[in-house]
Amino acid sequence: MNIRRTMSEIEWDDQTCQTYARYMETVVPHDHQKFAARIARDWPEVPAGATVVDIAGGPAFLSLELAPYLTEPRLVVIDLAPRMIEIGHQRAAARGRAVEGHVCPAEALDLGDASADLVLCKHFVRLAADLDACLREMVRILRPGGRAYLIDFSADRPWLGALLLRSWIQLTAPPFLRANFGATMALGLSPASLLVRLKAAGFRDANVLRRSVSYLVRAVRA
Repeated sequence: MNIRRTMSEIEWDDQTCQTYARYMETVVPHDHQKFAARIARDWPEVPAGATVVDIAGGPAFLSLELAPYLTEPRLVVIDLAPRMIEIGHQRAAARGRAVEGHVCPAEALDLGDASADLVLCKHFVRLAADLDACLREMVRILRPGGRAYLIDFSADRPWLGALLLRSWIQLTAPPFLRANFGATMALGLSPASLLVRLKAAGFRDANVLRRSVSYLVRAVRA
């Protein structure tokens, strides 16, 4: 197997997508579920029927964990890998839910202006080909007062937590994840730098809700 520099450079074919999804399913209770609960606590007033857009959402891990906290949400997953979206459809159907999938880049979302209430983006901003364009697209699709929740590895991460996470990945993850994890984690942004770029893109009230190996940032569309 070729060792690639970042997760964004992996060829996400059928086998890779399925392997990734099977492994990450074991991570969901310790990761996505906790972030979903934190987001729900932060915004208990999410309107009924809210459109939730999960950017680079893969098999809809985060959006499906958030859905039980919401009232009749419309779940939309954006990803460049069609197979990931197919797996998301399967996972949603198993839970009695539906996921709408769009194959498009985060810098050019196939969604209308002011069409979303809530945007999710987990472990992607550090990999975006054009982060500022990606953030502007989030602003464009959000309705005024809508919120974006961004989760990513921090450049200011605690060294012990990072060491433990890397060790866990090396012990448990499939080979292609083990080979790429260290390099992709090293690209993490500092929360402070992301806040500056969010405000420049048109968000207001951008704040860090959680700081650790991964941070959680909330930004409100002006």
